[in-house]
Amino acid sequence: MISKDGEDKTANYLLGASKVLARNQKVKYALLKEYSPSCGVHYIHNGKFDNGLVEGQGKTTSLLSKHDIKVFSENEIEELIKEVKHIQQCLVNKDMEGDEWEEKMEIIRKLEDVSSYLKDALGRGIEF
Repeated sequence: MISKDGEDKTANYLLGASKVLARNQKVKYALLKEYSPSCGVHYIHNGKFDNGLVEGQGKTTSLLSKHDIKVFSENEIEELIKEVKHIQQCLVNKDMEGDEWEEKMEIIRKLEDVSSYLKDALGRGIEF
């Protein structure tokens, strides 16, 4: 990963990716920016500084994927919403009581908040 000035920035990107992973040990899903050299999910800039793209993953996306974190781009918000809804349904169908029930309901409420936020962002055409 070479800057316009010819400086190798690979170590910086790898360090940033490892910090993201270290801070998010319990994360199972991530929403990242497509085309970014760090966060691109399916495509990244070609490195020629001409806005060209190539298939591939950014450094952070690649590292998260290797650690079983499913990464979505801003172009895949609807798929992420479906995934969140699936998790909610699995929790609803699981029998629990007492403290486990309260914990499950809190998770379901948080997942509903995430779904609502994503739907709102999608509906408003918010750019990520």
